[in-house]
Amino acid sequence: MGHLLDVVIITALAFSIPAIGFDRSDAFHGLFKNLTSEAMLGILTVAGVARLCLRILDSWPRPRANLVETFVPHAAATPFGSEYSCTVIGFCYSLGWNFFFYRLCYDLLPMFKSMRVVSRGAMIAYLGLALLAGVGVNHLRNFCPREFRGCARALSIQIACVLLLAELNAAPLRIMRGEPYPDAVTMETKKDADARRIVELPDRGDLNYAYMLRVADLSEARDRGHSGFNSPIEDQIER
Repeated sequence: MGHLLDVVIITALAFSIPAIGFDRSDAFHGLFKNLTSEAMLGILTVAGVARLCLRILDSWPRPRANLVETFVPHAAATPFGSEYSCTVIGFCYSLGWNFFFYRLCYDLLPMFKSMRVVSRGAMIAYLGLALLAGVGVNHLRNFCPREFRGCARALSIQIACVLLLAELNAAPLRIMRGEPYPDAVTMETKKDADARRIVELPDRGDLNYAYMLRVADLSEARDRGHSGFNSPIEDQIER
């Protein structure tokens, strides 16, 4: 298996270099219209990661070692894969069209064709970093004596929260208070059997969020959503 991956890596590397320069051009009889840069770099990345994993397992002294046991001694209590995956995938995704990962996803996954702001992929990376930070803070208690680990965990979490507030300059917090209780119009609408036919006006801006919140107060399901772009029909209704 390892030798086969070596062949794939060398072949993908050999084709990826000219594919970057002649991507989707007519050079070499249109060869790189099919062997695109993102395809070659994607194959190279997958094969390289797989070969690295096999190499790590070969060097691990345990006869039945796996990747989880290799990287995390207490893997059963620490789901390490999601943290690292979110961080790496989110970072690569946030680079957008400048990186082959997004171009490959754009060609293979239909939902990527409707993305407007690719930098929002950074939110996935932030999620991974937040999970890693939580795991790190939780493990700080291991540096304390066993009898004080319960207090150390609580204290480390409190210190981490204070440091986050200082770093993000988020104190005092600007708390946006919602409207948990329905208004009279919502309660009256709940009694109407034809509530689905009601159009809420004005239909723009932040008012739509309030309309969506009030849908939860109705006994029947209603179709309600919000988008940053209004359709021509919505604009006509608004006028």
